[in-house]
Amino acid sequence: MLVACVLIAHLPFKAEALRQPILKDQACLIVRTKGSSKVVADCSPSLSTIRPDMPLQQALTSVKTARLIEADDAYYHDLYRDILETLEQVSPIVEESDLGYAYVDLVGLEGLYGGDAQTALALQRALPDHWGAQIGIGNGKFVAHIAALSAQPERPVKAPTDAARYLKEFSIDILPVSYKAKARLHGFGLHTLGDVAAVPVGPLQAQFGPEGTLIWKLANGIDNRQLIPRRVDEEVTESLTFPVPTTTLEALLIGAEVLMERALLRPELNGRLARVLTLKGEVYRGTPWTKRLSFKEPTKDKRRVMARIKAGLEGIGLTDPVEELSLTLNDLTEDYGRQESLLAEVRNRQQLQETMKALQALLGGPPPVFQVRELEPWSRIPERRHALVQYVP
Repeated sequence: MLVACVLIAHLPFKAEALRQPILKDQACLIVRTKGSSKVVADCSPSLSTIRPDMPLQQALTSVKTARLIEADDAYYHDLYRDILETLEQVSPIVEESDLGYAYVDLVGLEGLYGGDAQTALALQRALPDHWGAQIGIGNGKFVAHIAALSAQPERPVKAPTDAARYLKEFSIDILPVSYKAKARLHGFGLHTLGDVAAVPVGPLQAQFGPEGTLIWKLANGIDNRQLIPRRVDEEVTESLTFPVPTTTLEALLIGAEVLMERALLRPELNGRLARVLTLKGEVYRGTPWTKRLSFKEPTKDKRRVMARIKAGLEGIGLTDPVEELSLTLNDLTEDYGRQESLLAEVRNRQQLQETMKALQALLGGPPPVFQVRELEPWSRIPERRHALVQYVP
């Protein structure tokens, strides 16, 4: 399996710099709220000691004068989606991953582009220069990822076939595991992938459970994970330009109502409902804003939608005049009638399924809801007896 990893390092920071070019030369921390605390989502490339998901207080101990910017995840994911759509013009199989990463299946493209180097060059040229895309090629996603980290814009890197030997000098910080797991590995004196590869798989399983098996396999260059093509969701988008830039909520609501009426006339919405609505405002000589709203149940009822829009816009401080407004309906689903079950247990399960779907639409990914499942209850190692898995109602 020949895979290319397209890496856009520090995508959130570069996205903010597109909106505010003055940030390019400043030390910045992009901050996200996670539970009851704040963590670092991204930072300026110059802040080499800062890692994603690092607690903000810990980051501020080493970078005391950094500018703090609240993460605008909807904006970042819109740009990321545009990048994925561009890559799909080069290869039909593109897998989306963490923000800023994409994996491209290269099997069968040699005849189209003339070889691996030419295919990598086609991927590079498909993306705008300001992203500074780094491209790595390898026999598996993780090896391709490492190769991309070693690459420079316009200089793709292809990893050698002896993956274990190639990986051994790299830090464990590049493993696709939690920040907590990486901190524990450093605490055990395992600082490089070579250190991890020298440890038998058993102790890692005992300490980290199923995640320990993944850590050991990746450190040894074993990665059999298949590429999963990106699911492309249909969406309906309408936009308008105000005759005069406005800062009033009333004008924005009127504009949103006009856009909603246009969207409802689109044939794509015939017999379909929307679960997510996104409003974008282009600001005159200012920073654009994005508001992503989700509905508890899919809908295209205009009164219900407008009530949700009004509640969402009331939290935006309109200090700069908005000159263009766009409305997007996505996460479309088929229109349906609801027949409630007579059994309370079935009704509860249906309600739980709808809640999980609403959470997924709101968060833009699987909800962080897990359950404990038995694996090997007879095992003498406690970590092997149970596993924490994603909850599916």
